[in-house]
Amino acid sequence: MSNSKFTKKIVDEKTIRELGASINHLPEFPRGIIHCPADNGVQYEMDFHNSLDDRVVLVHATGCQQVQVNSKTYWAMEPKGNGFRALLIEKLGLSEKEFLGG
Repeated sequence: MSNSKFTKKIVDEKTIRELGASINHLPEFPRGIIHCPADNGVQYEMDFHNSLDDRVVLVHATGCQQVQVNSKTYWAMEPKGNGFRALLIEKLGLSEKEFLGG
């Protein structure tokens, strides 16, 4: 999937609310030095329109698995990610390998 684009439009209100709530429950990214192995640059941009204040969420699929919302960075790495990553993979209809760019 290098340099390829994947687009999926989700219109189901329940799914949008579920993803939004999951993002809202992510912990803040830890401070200090953190090493993020296996970061291959795969990321997903989620645009929420007419919900959740029309925000843009950037999800880094590999490495430290950061989730950026506006100027804040959260952590989706399990177990503290509270299942966000698995939920996103499910809602995108991807396998784990596909989600990681393979």
